[in-house]
Amino acid sequence: GRKGVLCQLDWVEKKRSSSLEDQLLRLTLGDPAPTLFVDSGFRITSCNEATERLFGLSADEVIGEAIGSLFRDPNEIVDILGLQSLDPLSPYCEETTTAIRRDGTLFPSLVRALLLVDDENQVVGFLVLVRENRTEALPNSEQILFHERLASMGEMAAQLVHGIRHPL
Repeated sequence: GRKGVLCQLDWVEKKRSSSLEDQLLRLTLGDPAPTLFVDSGFRITSCNEATERLFGLSADEVIGEAIGSLFRDPNEIVDILGLQSLDPLSPYCEETTTAIRRDGTLFPSLVRALLLVDDENQVVGFLVLVRENRTEALPNSEQILFHERLASMGEMAAQLVHGIRHPL
């Protein structure tokens, strides 16, 4: 199938970018999950309000920072995302790790990441969802629905970026 296309949205007004991404997340996931867009250099290009609440940080404090700054072991998240870049045939991963809040408290987290590529299959970034890792697993039907929504979000992100890059 076709993979999502996403470029950095830095040139779009921050408020507009945030609003468009939040709308995209609401359409595909219902209530938005804590979500980050990360570029191919592992720098955060945007995040939603759910991410701000989870980590206790504002978007201004997060955007432009290395994604590793949100985790106890910064190299672990880079390794998780980097392995995806090596295997574009498997653009989705789900791993557990330990994240860190602004106040220094650590919490177990479940990281779900989707590799984003351009029309030439070059890596342009990642869509990263971070949730507190709860011991109960999602039932299979919920997992399937989540994966379908995540795939739809990749497609919608591609269309959104195409629309922003090529206005009427």
